[in-house]
Amino acid sequence: MEEKLKLLLTQINFEEEYFKDGKLDKIICNRSRDKYKFCISLDKPLPLDIYLKFNERLKNKYKDANVNSQFTLSHFSILDIKPYYEHYIEKYSMEASLLREFIKSEIKLEKKNLMIEVANKAEEMKVTSIKSRWEKDLNRAGFDVIINTHIDEE
Repeated sequence: MEEKLKLLLTQINFEEEYFKDGKLDKIICNRSRDKYKFCISLDKPLPLDIYLKFNERLKNKYKDANVNSQFTLSHFSILDIKPYYEHYIEKYSMEASLLREFIKSEIKLEKKNLMIEVANKAEEMKVTSIKSRWEKDLNRAGFDVIINTHIDEE
């Protein structure tokens, strides 16, 4: 593990085991130094609970600033994305309960395209309404994907 990342993990009192292959690439801050983005490279994604805990610890350590992480992953699969997909559907469903129906939707990963199967145009519009936010959240976790829908013709 790279030393800068090791120091960060020590500062936020976080276990190192999930970051063994990791590197803290850079820390981006704005001119007024009240917004920070920690850019971290990993070989594979963090388990969802570890990712959420890491971000919580990061924000608790730097309470006076707007803090985010940005992961870059060398490898990931649909199995890695699925828990994040479900988590964000649950999160967005608190604002729009109809989104919860997409938890059971079939999803596929085709290169950088995350394909979500929908039943009709109305469902496609629901996905479109949160698409940019959803892509941004997945991207922060390291899943560099573009969300697309496929209407099931059956």
